[in-house]
Amino acid sequence: MPVDRRRILVGLGAALAAGVVPAVAQQSARFAAIRVDAEPLAQRGGSSAATLIAQLMPGKMQDVFGDLLAPHDRGLPVLVARIDTIYMPGYADSRQGPLYGLQQDTLSGAGLVVSGRVVQAETPLHVNLPSSYSGAYYLPDIDQRRIESLCTQFAYWLRRGMQL
Repeated sequence: MPVDRRRILVGLGAALAAGVVPAVAQQSARFAAIRVDAEPLAQRGGSSAATLIAQLMPGKMQDVFGDLLAPHDRGLPVLVARIDTIYMPGYADSRQGPLYGLQQDTLSGAGLVVSGRVVQAETPLHVNLPSSYSGAYYLPDIDQRRIESLCTQFAYWLRRGMQL
């Protein structure tokens, strides 16, 4: 069966119009390092959560963005995960309204592509998970598991939001 160039070009055009980025374009995004900035969260009074996020998030970002790292190329930009706010309601949240009973853990921030001291790109991100997502509420490490789940989702959704 002969290859029809028009079909290939039409298919490629349709894929681009649908937002599918060719693998060649995806491979051009490289980072020299990944950093986590939880200082905005700490300044808003969330110092214990900021400390835990600063410990957990680098590993999650490494898992998700590791294939885009080129640590020996100092000319590349740095990917920074900035964490601004976290909200983790209790399981017995007493808020009323149309979403009553849907307690959501949330983590907000942005992914920054930084070259030197200049922010080249910013991808804002707000991640939600049900408060019950991370397992049994009565276990002593529930807050750590909830924050770890938020960090994991933040890293995955950031990569998707950056279209990498």
